Amino acid sequence: MSYSINLFTHSGIAHMDDTLSVALMLAHHSDDVSMHVERVRQVPSGGQTSDYALDMNAPEDFNGVVLDHHYDGAKDCTAVQVLLDITCVSREDLFEALPWLKGVNTRDLHGIQTACREIGCTVKEYKEVYGAGNQFLVNLMTEEGEGVVSYDTLRVLNKFGKYVLKELGEYLIRRDAIAALHMKVVGGYKVADLRGQNLLAPFHMFSETEADICLMDNLRGEGVVMSRADRIGDRLDMGKFEEYSSFTHSGGFMCVLKEGVDPFDLLK
Repeated sequence: MSYSINLFTHSGIAHMDDTLSVALMLAHHSDDVSMHVERVRQVPSGGQTSDYALDMNAPEDFNGVVLDHHYDGAKDCTAVQVLLDITCVSREDLFEALPWLKGVNTRDLHGIQTACREIGCTVKEYKEVYGAGNQFLVNLMTEEGEGVVSYDTLRVLNKFGKYVLKELGEYLIRRDAIAALHMKVVGGYKVADLRGQNLLAPFHMFSETEADICLMDNLRGEGVVMSRADRIGDRLDMGKFEEYSSFTHSGGFMCVLKEGVDPFDLLK
């Protein structure tokens, strides 16, 4: 059963906060939901309980949800409030998963100078990192003027919102996999057995797990992929396992074991 949601945000010059907030709301809701987005000077009274006022205040008789930071003591910008509202992720995990979001948050709450001090960059560097990539989206929103936001703009924002939520989801998968990881010490090496885990970037796991060796599934369907961390270098040349491998890298840092070969037996 389909239903509709009305999103209201301020007209005039758009900023990354309100633009990102709308993008996230669009991306979060399924295609069965009819999203009506309008840029207004004042949020209308009444409405549905499923409606949202984003980055602006609303009258007391507004029946929807108000996510705004324009009040004393506000801790988070509207975009962060949206993420906290639509996900089960903690504030700390949001900033860990999306480091750039902390810059957006501080910039919107306390200004660009404070954001630069917090991040440790110059205003020019901040604008290059946080401005150039997103200015297109902000300009797109500003050019909509006042009134109902066009379908073409909503389509672009929806894609951006889905990208952000995908980035957040990938972090959570990776973090949970690391938390569940059990390392074994075999032959003097700390071995992280990552087989069967839904990891997105296993070759980057060394620094996060402090593993000397990682074992991973081979996407081609052969035996286990065994790779070493650079820090142990020549202490372990995977070439020594050549007779048990279907492939050995010339650099000696990884090999693909033959089907049925147990890597722990080789490392003893």
